Parts: sequence; structure tokens; C-alpha cells
Amino acid sequence: MSKILPIIKAGTPILYKRAKAVSFPLAQDVLEHVNNMVTTLKNTDGLALAAPQINIPLRLLAVNIPKVAPAKRYDFLSDPNHKAFPLTVLVNPTLTALSKEKTEGWESCLSFPGYRGKVSRHQSLICEWFDTEGTRHSQALEGFNARVIQHEYDHLEGIVYVQRITDFSTFSLI
Repeated sequence: MSKILPIIKAGTPILYKRAKAVSFPLAQDVLEHVNNMVTTLKNTDGLALAAPQINIPLRLLAVNIPKVAPAKRYDFLSDPNHKAFPLTVLVNPTLTALSKEKTEGWESCLSFPGYRGKVSRHQSLICEWFDTEGTRHSQALEGFNARVIQHEYDHLEGIVYVQRITDFSTFSLI
């Protein structure tokens, strides 16, 4: 049975360490972590969750981006071509930028509740990952969805969005 796990907050060391690759996605402990991640994500107003955010040092992401913003803190209007990204678990994801073009947009994080800031991210990218059955996937992402995936991928690298803010006058309470 899956559990809702506490979200790790800013300042906790695991948020600043590179997560380890998953060696066998079908392992019972990995599947248990995935189930807990999905249950925890569904119990927030978040769009995605990285395993380190629930104290699991593995390269796992749970992503569920609806067509309509679930909370007003999300800047869906910045991407007029926004498409939903259905609930997906990404095992050992990799990102490849499709262009050097970057756009600045608002970001917030479950590990930094109540705050947001503007961060520059690649406008489009290719995301490759394995699912929990070991099948490889590849998808081009752009706009808001590309931003979310880059934000979550940073968590796997031990980087939090605040470290990417260049103009701290944009870092503010929501």
C-alpha cells in the first residue's frame, strides 16, 4: 500500500546532492518508491515531484501536468500552445536541448513553499527516460512542459531553482 510522504524542505542536504541512477526499475523497492511518489504528488497542488524531494536519492520523477492550471501559482498563460502531460513516471531521465533559445518564466517548488522566482530555461528539448517496465521513451517538449521537466531534472542533479535565479528582485512570496 502506498503512502503519502513528507516533502523535504529547503536546506535539507539531500536536495543538494546528485541522485543515483536506478539500476533495475522493476525492483520491488523501486516500485514502492514510485507508488509513494505518485500518491504524494496527487496529494499536493504540484505538477511534478523528484524522488529526492521525498528523501529518496534515486533518479525518479513523477510528472502530471494538466491542460488547465491546478493552482494560480502556475504560469500556464505564458505558453499559449500548452498541452497536458499525463501522469508519467520517468526513470533515469536525460535531457537534450533542441535550441540555444531560452525563455524566462515563473517557477515555484514544493520544497520552497510560498515562494517563486523567474528562471531562464531552454524553450524546447528532448526528454528520454525508461518507464518502470524498462521500456525506453523519448518525447520532444516545449514551453511550459519543458520548463517543468528541467526544474525536476535539476532536483536529480542536486540543483534547486533558487540557484538558477539571476535577478533576485523576482524572488518573492506567492
